[in-house]
Amino acid sequence: DALYLISAVNNMFPDIDLKIEDIESSWAGLRPLIHEEGKSASELSRKDEIFVSDSGLISIAGGKLTGYRKMAERTVDIVAKKYKKKYDKKFKDIQTHDLTLCGGNFKNYKEVLKYIDTVFKILQPLGLTALDARYLVHNYGTQTDMILEKLKSFNDSFPEIRLMKAELWFCINYEMVQDPLDFLIRRTGRLYFNIDRVKRLKKSIVDEFSKTFKWDKKNIDKHAQNIDQAVREATSFK
Repeated sequence: DALYLISAVNNMFPDIDLKIEDIESSWAGLRPLIHEEGKSASELSRKDEIFVSDSGLISIAGGKLTGYRKMAERTVDIVAKKYKKKYDKKFKDIQTHDLTLCGGNFKNYKEVLKYIDTVFKILQPLGLTALDARYLVHNYGTQTDMILEKLKSFNDSFPEIRLMKAELWFCINYEMVQDPLDFLIRRTGRLYFNIDRVKRLKKSIVDEFSKTFKWDKKNIDKHAQNIDQAVREATSFK
């Protein structure tokens, strides 16, 4: 896949001349296609389907990440209908389209940009960048205020360590983060989009987890090795 993507880019933009060594980080996933006898993966439909077993178990398979909310709505609609039929009770109509996500209380994107600028003005004197401000706001919205407040309690020499500690504190206390890879992959995506910072901050990240969860040396070594392994998998194609 890496070679395929590089070849496509080089074919369209010959002057770029990308090589496999130019890839900073990578990941791959599996598409949950629904099996059909006699068809190859490329021939299978990407559409999701709902199945109800004889026991009443409702399952949904297939689909795409971009359609997850619609898939959830269709599944919950079936649950609601079955619940009403069995217990003669009715759920309230779906309300999630009116609910604001945590930290997402912006009227429009102009307000987002204004908030990013406000955050940057706070971060800049500390030696942090506009990219750090955008990253925080795009990840946490107005909950960034909590991270900025926590940032004041750290006095490490390197500003990116202070920011990491404040962000990690927030993720552990408000996002149920449990270990370094949970933080670096599933919550922040840093392993894929800022892998150099992951390499620089590995020890500090493990140390913070160790302090919070009272890890012994065996646990510390295990999680440090897990980060190293994840970095190798993201950067090696052998």
